[in-house]
Amino acid sequence: MALKVKSTPTFARSVKKLHDKDKKAVDGAVREILAKPAIGEAKKGDLSGVSVYKFKINKQ
Repeated sequence: MALKVKSTPTFARSVKKLHDKDKKAVDGAVREILAKPAIGEAKKGDLSGVSVYKFKINKQ
């Protein structure tokens, strides 16, 4: 089963405002998540079932 990437409108607006090299960093992070879906940190409590993957853009 292949994973399908969906983006929320909020995410799309945020990415739209980034510079080209920053967009490439986001694309790289999305590819990493697609390669290893369990790469993120699992949340607890009410958000169980959600995982978060953090990455840096311009040392931020």
